[in-house]
Amino acid sequence: MLPKPGLMLTTLMAGAMLAFIVTVSGQTASRLTVELDADSTRADGPNGVIEFAGVTIRQGDLRVRADNARSSGLDFENSAWTFSGAVEFRSADTRVVAGRAVLRFSEQRLTDATLEGAPLRFEQQREAATSLTSSDARLEFDGGSLARAYFRGDPVEFAQTTADAETRSRADSLVYDAVGGVLTLQDNAWIGEGGREISGNRIMYDFVNQKIVAASDANGQERVRITITPPEEESEQSDETEPTPQPQ
Repeated sequence: MLPKPGLMLTTLMAGAMLAFIVTVSGQTASRLTVELDADSTRADGPNGVIEFAGVTIRQGDLRVRADNARSSGLDFENSAWTFSGAVEFRSADTRVVAGRAVLRFSEQRLTDATLEGAPLRFEQQREAATSLTSSDARLEFDGGSLARAYFRGDPVEFAQTTADAETRSRADSLVYDAVGGVLTLQDNAWIGEGGREISGNRIMYDFVNQKIVAASDANGQERVRITITPPEEESEQSDETEPTPQPQ
């Protein structure tokens, strides 16, 4: 039995990445007050660019911190925000750490997000500990909803640990097509859950049809491999009772 597609979908989309998307995009639609604190601020009037140093932005339970920030406007109507240097997004149970993040807004909707880091890390603590580590990420939105997400790394690593099992995966790139409901691990792809492992050049999850497709590369060099390791059997205790030594 291969790793369950539902488990990866739940942990990836209901986990750190989705929480990040919801909290960042949600702040533009929320009526909660936005607070911005900075060590210093400089406005470039002719270009309409505002620069901040040592900036912290708060709205509800969402907090964004960065060494530096640059914005084409203070609102989210039509603006682009660039955060750099020890960038941290944090909500109630989610934390995203990056070296650089660019968020673009149109008509108060998040339309595009690009994150870079060495590494870039998504973390979440709920019923399970979930993490995703990559070198960079790009999130594309359509009408305020996630349309596609790209992750690249050396490799991209995903992990989730629950009380019952541990799921891990890695690949050179990870692409999630939210419209088609397909998650693709590309190049040196590997997934392991318990004693089950699958590897290949490409592994695809079709969430709509509940299918997993694994493929080798065009040259057949990186073949599909499936490994199933049976669980270790507990040592059987002997039913025989050793006689109790009699006192001399």
